[in-house]
Amino acid sequence: MILISHMAIKIQEQNAWIHHSHVWVPYSNYYVKEGQAVTLRCTFPKTQIWDLGAYSVSWDKLKRTGQEQDQNDKFFRGRVSGNRHSLFEGLAYEIITNISTQDFGKYWCLIQVKRQGIDYKIITLSVIRSSRNRREISHG
Repeated sequence: MILISHMAIKIQEQNAWIHHSHVWVPYSNYYVKEGQAVTLRCTFPKTQIWDLGAYSVSWDKLKRTGQEQDQNDKFFRGRVSGNRHSLFEGLAYEIITNISTQDFGKYWCLIQVKRQGIDYKIITLSVIRSSRNRREISHG
């Protein structure tokens, strides 16, 4: 069972944008080799809002029942980056480096633009673990 964090409540409260599906993902499934980097991307319509404070972007790995969010935060520390200035162009992205099998799973890109609404998409990351004789894939 997958639990979505407290942001789901905000989505239900401010769902004007959701009904029109304003957030898109170029790829909903990523397959990445262990040890490499991946760039997860979400796009949304450009606005005439030039204040970075008007944009709220949240990238979260959806946690499974019993998994502590603090464990996720510590595990990703120092391996995740993005660029807030790309928001002006309608692009939100997160780069995860040094991919490991623990990274596999579902991630959500949640975007809120002040006075525009809130929307999200879910992306699945599968990690390819190479061994000498075979290849294994951890699916999200």
